[in-house]
This record gives sequence, C-alpha cells and structure tokens, in this order.
Amino acid sequence: MLRAAAIGLACVCTPLSFGACTLERFACASDDECRGAGGDGVCQPESVCSFPDVACDSGQRYGAHSGGLSGMCVPWAGSTGAVADSGGLGSSSSTVGALESSGVVGESSSGGSLDTTSVGSTTGTPVPSEPLLWFEFEAASTEGFENAGSLGGVAVCGTETCPAVVPGRVGNGAQFDGVDDCAVFGFVDALRLEDGFSLAAWVQRQGTGYGFMGAVTKPVGDLPYNSWRLAVTVDASDVDVARFHVGLVDDTGGTLTTPLPDEQWSHVVGTWDGAHMQLWQDGVLIDEVDNSLYEVDEQPVYLGCDDEHGDIGIARFLHGALDDVRLYGRVLPPEEIAALAAGS
Repeated sequence: MLRAAAIGLACVCTPLSFGACTLERFACASDDECRGAGGDGVCQPESVCSFPDVACDSGQRYGAHSGGLSGMCVPWAGSTGAVADSGGLGSSSSTVGALESSGVVGESSSGGSLDTTSVGSTTGTPVPSEPLLWFEFEAASTEGFENAGSLGGVAVCGTETCPAVVPGRVGNGAQFDGVDDCAVFGFVDALRLEDGFSLAAWVQRQGTGYGFMGAVTKPVGDLPYNSWRLAVTVDASDVDVARFHVGLVDDTGGTLTTPLPDEQWSHVVGTWDGAHMQLWQDGVLIDEVDNSLYEVDEQPVYLGCDDEHGDIGIARFLHGALDDVRLYGRVLPPEEIAALAAGS
C-alpha cells in the first residue's frame, strides 16, 4: 500500500543510471574527479563529467550532474553539440532498466514503492508538434507506464500501487482504485510550460469525488496546491465535475469545470496560453476565462493522485479510469482537439 513514508526522495546515480536522474550540476577540473561513481569518467571541456556508453557515437555520455547536458551523448568529432540518441540509457526504452540496476525503485515497509525523482528523460529538445507526455496505458507493468511522448521515460508506480490495465476508450486504459494507485513522472525543464500548454485525457469517473480526486496534477510549493491540475470533484451545486485549474502556490488562478457523467468516458482538454484558459469536453468548447497567474517548480507530474505535502503526503487518489493522457507544450487548435475526441 502506498504511504507518504514510502516516497523515496533520494536519487541513486551511477554511470549506469544517470538517464533517470536530475541533480545539481557538478563542475569538474580533472578526470580524477569523475571517477568516484565507479566508472572511468572524463572531465569534458564544459567542466562536467561523462562516462563510457557504446550507444553514443563518441563513446561517452554526460553524467547525472551535468545540468542541461545530463543524459545526452557527448558530441563526436565534427558534430556541433550534445546529441540525444534514440537508444541507450537516455532513451525511454531503457529507463526502466536504469531504475532497476540502480535500485532506485526499492521496497517500502508496506510492500509498495514509488520514487518521485527517478523518472523522466533529458534527451534533447522535444518536437513541438508532439506531446511531451503521452500515456497510452497499453501494457501492464508493476514498475510503471512508458511515456510515448517526446520526453521519453517512465511514470513510475510501486509494485502494489500501479493501476490495473483494463479495456479503455482507445485500446487499453488504466483503472485507479481510489485507495493507493498512483504513478509519477519526474520533473524536467521542458515541463515548466510557462508559455502555455494543453492537457488532454479520456476520463471515466467512478463515484463521487468530494474534495477532489486527482486525475493529472502538477504540484507547486509546500502547500497542497498546483501549477495545474485536472481533477474530479463536486461543485457548489453538488454536481460531479471535471475541474481544470491553473494557478499560483496559494491556489489563486483560474478554474473551469464541466459535468462529468458516472461510469462513462469523457474526453477532457484544458488549455492555457499564458493569459487565457479553455476547457473542452468531447470536442466542444465548454468554458473559458482570462488567467495569467501561474507558478511552477521542480515537482513531478502525478497520474491518479496528488501530493498534499506535510503529514498527508501522496493522497487525492482517483477512483476511476484514464486513457490516452497527453500533455503538449503548446495550445492545441480546435481541429486537433476534435480529432483527439474522435479517437484519431
């Protein structure tokens, strides 16, 4: 069972696991300073360490403490900059292996596990037209769900806290039990989204979400608030709704809602362009409001839950199902929203 105490906050990094970590930048002065992690490190001209990796043309990959270069291939002779390769430890296909080899996902006292700092990818600049995060939930896993978006990586969940894979709206989906099911995708700079974003998901509510149940959330600050969130909740008229919020560390900001039927799939899209936000349901614009309030920090993205911080920790568990969750670093035009709602 998932408990706040089971959330590991340390990221164990070795030359074999740096693709899964995002840590402070270490400035080296010599090769000797790059050999403390058990590998033959090299101090590169940028004053950061790299380690051997046959997946890189240069044979070297920047280490976890290399700032914005972390996890990228050292450029080979004749190239113009760091390279984000399609294979190797920095790619989404091998992130789970890195987590396993480094022991980042460990057992908790209650049998579950979850590490909020060990996921995500730092493999270059995403293609603007692609989603940064895209969780299709097609394959069952006790370790997490692969991100098919341009950031790669894995949304990690514990052995007993991964949602079940069930028939969804588009292929398979993820069934969250409302008790402790939760998945976490670690922060990378591309998730700051300060110029705008779109969050799209198929959502199936199963029961009433008093307070709120987190569908897809991005916490900010030390209080139980969010940069943005898509939640299932009840409005002032006691109607079950999907609620899209964008705001500050004190929870001020903009909020839009739309009624959400029970036990039915609804396609919900929230967009924000830096000054204006919209909420769409099943391809139809439901509501919009001006809002320029937004703050972000380096906390992860949560699927099926939220981080309440303090003594509560991970909570707000979703009782329902999600499918085809996508996060874009741009505002989707109406025709793309309609296509997603049509299942294409």
